[in-house]
Amino acid sequence: MQESLEIISAVNSFYSQSFNQLITITLGFLAFAGVLMPILLAWFQKRLFKIEQKEIESIIAERMNDVEERLNDRINNNILTKASEQNLLLEQLDSKLEKNVAHALAGVLHVQGLMLLNNNNYWFAFSSFTRAAIENIKANNEGKLRTVLRLILHSCLPNMGKQNYVDGEYEDSFNELIKTLSNFNTNSAYSDEIRYLSKGYEKLISTINQP
Repeated sequence: MQESLEIISAVNSFYSQSFNQLITITLGFLAFAGVLMPILLAWFQKRLFKIEQKEIESIIAERMNDVEERLNDRINNNILTKASEQNLLLEQLDSKLEKNVAHALAGVLHVQGLMLLNNNNYWFAFSSFTRAAIENIKANNEGKLRTVLRLILHSCLPNMGKQNYVDGEYEDSFNELIKTLSNFNTNSAYSDEIRYLSKGYEKLISTINQP
């Protein structure tokens, strides 16, 4: 009986010690979890935040670079388009201005030629009409051009001769007229006029050069 009590006491003592150790371990684990786990969790979250922040910053920088490149391309394209449009507009204005100036100058020379023709100054009238024809070509005024060419062919050349010759630079202006009219003669609309003018002037110069 005494031996049984001793065995029961020993078993009870073993379980008591084991239970106390279990409580101690549990309390130690809880203390570890309560103190170290928040620190570890905070450290992990901070590290994760830094990694995510770097990734976000990288993505934002990449997006910003892409937006900047697109914006620069759009600005450059707009600048090129505007510059091209302005150049085209300036060219159109220059062309229109040149035509307006040529039209005005052709009118002045035409009137001048008519006045000289009325005074029987055929050589000077020929010079004025020749220059008027060139300006009418520049102004693309075919109606006035044909009128001036008829005046040269029918009113000036037949009445020009050695007896009423007046010094002047007729050959240069006439050659310029033939060259300009030939370039303007894209549809052969002025082929007859070019031929008649060339023959008439050649005949006139031959007559003038005779002794």
